[in-house]
Amino acid sequence: MFRNAFITILTCLIFVSCERRSDVEIANEENILIIGNSGEPKGLDPHLVSGVLESNIIRALFEGLCVEDPDKDSSSLPGVAKKWTPNEDSTEWIFELNPEAKWSDGVPVTAHDFVFSYRRLLSPDPDWPAEYAEMLYFLKNGEAYHRSHFGNILCGNDPDFPVKWEILKKSNFKGDPKLKLSNFTDK
Repeated sequence: MFRNAFITILTCLIFVSCERRSDVEIANEENILIIGNSGEPKGLDPHLVSGVLESNIIRALFEGLCVEDPDKDSSSLPGVAKKWTPNEDSTEWIFELNPEAKWSDGVPVTAHDFVFSYRRLLSPDPDWPAEYAEMLYFLKNGEAYHRSHFGNILCGNDPDFPVKWEILKKSNFKGDPKLKLSNFTDK
């Protein structure tokens, strides 16, 4: 009798253990981002952080107008922008946003969001000390705006797009717009 009970319990344990889902499967179902960082990030503001730990997470959370083609080093694929066209001498570019592009809370992404982001990154305000602002110096008036020598950058008549931006080749951020940060705690 004990033998039958033992075999029954053992059989049940084998079946239960075979159906165990991995942590990755559970995280995918619950939209949890798992990144094997060697430590905790100092923050998640893409304009203020500069470390590798933070950028590993930021690259997964944010998507730019264009994303790098994983198969071709110097090629870009659509990100939030579904297409982009240059003027005749490639000094101005018009980006048309994908109408399906939304923030994690469902709010549509607009051209204003990109203008705000680039202005904030280039802001000369000492309260926003963006360490890598010079990465956007290729924009017309980007450096002058950052150094407080010029009052405007990335201007367009319609903040909802299309907006003409001077020599904007591609964004440095990429990520998966389906992922949503629900909480972040420092340990």
